[in-house]
Amino acid sequence: MTELEPHRQEEMEKAQRLAQAIDDLLKGNDPALDDAELAELLEVARLRHRLSLNWMRLAKRWEGDVWRRVLERIDHHQEARDEDPGS
Repeated sequence: MTELEPHRQEEMEKAQRLAQAIDDLLKGNDPALDDAELAELLEVARLRHRLSLNWMRLAKRWEGDVWRRVLERIDHHQEARDEDPGS
């Protein structure tokens, strides 16, 4: 057994406990966690929430850029049609 294997096992068990706690919370049950684990879980939730807000802001900006480009292309194609007497 290498030095990392006990650490990996501990991390996997911790991840499983946190996953179970999340499942319990989603089902409306109290999670079986001590205060330190609960604090850690809440910190992860806060980080995910901030990340989702940042992604949402970025997506809105990208959406505006995409619509601007679409409208520019429509205008360009319309101008090209107006200039082409064969259409």
